[in-house]
Amino acid sequence: MTNNLTLKTAIRTALMGSALLAGSPTAFAGDKIPPHERQPFFGDLHIHTKYSLDSYLYNNANGPDDAYQFAKGDKTLTIGNSDVTVKISKPLDFAAVTDHAESMVEYFLCVDEQGREVSDVYDSEDCTDLRNLDQELFTEINLAMQEEEPKRSEDICPVGEDEDANAACLNASITMWQRYQRIANFHNQSDNFTAFIAYEHSPTFVADGALHRNIIFRGTDVPDNVLSAYDVYTPSSLWETLEGTCTGECEVLLIPHNPNMSKGMFFAKTEPKKGESYTQEDYERRSRLEPLIEIHQAKGNSECLLGAGTTDEFCQFESITRSCDGFDEVPGSDKVNCLEDSYVRNGLKKGLKLAGHIKLNGLNPFKYGFIGSTDTHNATSGLTAEFQRVGNTAKTATSEDRLFGYGRLGRSGPVNYNPGGLAGVWAEKNSRAAIFDALKRKEAFGTSGSRIIVRFFAGLDYPINLDKYPRETMLQKAYEKGTPMGGDIDDLDLPIDGEIIPYKFLVWAAKDPNSANLQRLQIIKGWEDSNGTHENVYDVACSDGLEPDSWTHRCPDNGAKVDLKSCNYSENKGATELKTTWIDPDFDPSHRAFYYVRVLENPTCRWSTYDAKELGTGPLELAPTIQERAWSSPIWYTPSTTTKEIIKERIVEIIKKKGKKAIFDKVKNLLKAKKPFLQALIENRDFGGKKFSTRLIEALLKGKTVTYLNLRDGSTQEVSFTQNGKRVVNLGPDHMVSTPYEIRDDQLYERSSRDKEHGTSIYRVRGDSQFHYIACDSRDNGYCNWEIILKPKSKKK
Repeated sequence: MTNNLTLKTAIRTALMGSALLAGSPTAFAGDKIPPHERQPFFGDLHIHTKYSLDSYLYNNANGPDDAYQFAKGDKTLTIGNSDVTVKISKPLDFAAVTDHAESMVEYFLCVDEQGREVSDVYDSEDCTDLRNLDQELFTEINLAMQEEEPKRSEDICPVGEDEDANAACLNASITMWQRYQRIANFHNQSDNFTAFIAYEHSPTFVADGALHRNIIFRGTDVPDNVLSAYDVYTPSSLWETLEGTCTGECEVLLIPHNPNMSKGMFFAKTEPKKGESYTQEDYERRSRLEPLIEIHQAKGNSECLLGAGTTDEFCQFESITRSCDGFDEVPGSDKVNCLEDSYVRNGLKKGLKLAGHIKLNGLNPFKYGFIGSTDTHNATSGLTAEFQRVGNTAKTATSEDRLFGYGRLGRSGPVNYNPGGLAGVWAEKNSRAAIFDALKRKEAFGTSGSRIIVRFFAGLDYPINLDKYPRETMLQKAYEKGTPMGGDIDDLDLPIDGEIIPYKFLVWAAKDPNSANLQRLQIIKGWEDSNGTHENVYDVACSDGLEPDSWTHRCPDNGAKVDLKSCNYSENKGATELKTTWIDPDFDPSHRAFYYVRVLENPTCRWSTYDAKELGTGPLELAPTIQERAWSSPIWYTPSTTTKEIIKERIVEIIKKKGKKAIFDKVKNLLKAKKPFLQALIENRDFGGKKFSTRLIEALLKGKTVTYLNLRDGSTQEVSFTQNGKRVVNLGPDHMVSTPYEIRDDQLYERSSRDKEHGTSIYRVRGDSQFHYIACDSRDNGYCNWEIILKPKSKKK
């Protein structure tokens, strides 16, 4: 066995296949432009016009033609019946009008002059109400959509043996679909602007959770008609039918949006309506058809939610959730979890877990790349600047409407919405084929509205200073020696006859020239092990010459400020670009994992602050500033199942070679410095840390009051464990928090509010002169951040 022997060479014959070649240099052999010369393009793939009823009924008069002209910077649009006009500050590179498939028939037959000529339902009661902008009609349509077999209004599409009426509705849908195609083809201008043929599939469920998907076609080969929720209702039916109708030269991808408002249905294992578990065939179709997910849009951010499966402080960003009241969820069930299953990061973690399920044979059905878009209902494509906010519908055209208008206190209140996000791709040129291919391979990223650009790569053979290379050389080596965002890495290049060498990650981001400077680069990691799934956030590059703290992995505050009176922000703080080459300090080659980049700008004024300034109102009960951001698509690491045990054995051998004394010295230094431990370090068999059993934990804590020392920041808490199973934390005068606890299975178990039950392991670790009791909370991503300090025994007189 030589020093160059790797797992790839050792098991190449058994494991190597087409899937392992994805993202390799050979995948680009046919490109006329080398991959390192790909350019960033920005677009909006979620645009509604007056052809969507929830746009028309709110008095929007702008159609698809207006939306494309607006996106190109060629037209100023009027919002509703107000005197508000707006023009995009910087044109988009690509766009897709995605009106609801469910609305096309109603608009054509009830509003459109061409439809009036071919049908006699124009003067029906529902059609008249529609033209009169009766919004109750939309409520009635949504309620009818929730029935077991959704049907259109009988006023518009009578049910029965009236063949003429049935044909009129079918022809109305086909006619509108052909109109969309003509408009998109007219505005599609290769090298200058790309317009995709597209629509949205929008079922409405009893639980009021959204499971909508935008359907984007690569070219002009498309099915004869759209698929509405009246045709296929459930996700599995949509995937199956779309694969059956988009054949031959037809290529399509689906982009789910707003999982934050799905009430847990999006990443659930059971399918709504049917109530049955998704099958392997369903998951396979999902993987083929849905490479991307919309991580940010006007109706909220879907990356993560603080307290719902994460302690990440930056997850409290433009958060909108649908209430779980009345929702039929099973506490502790992994079938449906109303909050956690509504967020993308939790979905990525769940995908790692599903990939380990024997029935799926390694398939990860939640391998989503990221984009952002607006979900505008004004046809204002890509209008994401905070100072240009006009609202999600024509109903919120003015500052007064947005801040004090309809539904302000409800979940749909306009104050809770944001201008929306943008989709970014790295493509060879601005064309349908090049941009669609970039979306399909997930070399895509999403932003919260700024035009931040971000690149992300992983490679085993990258130089540790790859980010210091000249730009062209850096990118050329990044592609040649590794994998870009959206791709996969594995353990086949890891050496099995020497020390494990972790992958290196290249991260590079540049600011939007028309927005604030960048503050930090973060890498979010999720992984799965025998104890479940976990996550961690690492700040990997800081602005202003600052460095991430080695224990908290956070950049210090760079001092950037915002003047709330003028909305001027610090221009002398932050960076125009940030880049680094990073090595995962906690890399374990036996664990499935994903990594993605989050880029944060310095703070700037939120749109609501601009509105309040314009109106001269006092402070609002809203965050006055935001940190615009971007998210790269993830890179996934997958160990080959046949080599996991080999890797584990090598790690044990490496630890043995380093020696017991070196490990013991490291533990002693951590104890002296009061720093958190990596749990694996305590559990190492060469060190001898003792894990407490149920009996010993009871003797240590039950009926006792102890001090919890936070090893990250040095803070302390007085904690009492009563004999009857209550854990009481004294947080100060008149402020005590009581939660239940239970000691079993060699762990201390607690449950806080809606959180799932979480366990804590306790270890006795020998210091220089005394024992230390270290607590490892399962929520702390592998770190043991607490020391339990016992009260000194009182001396007998």
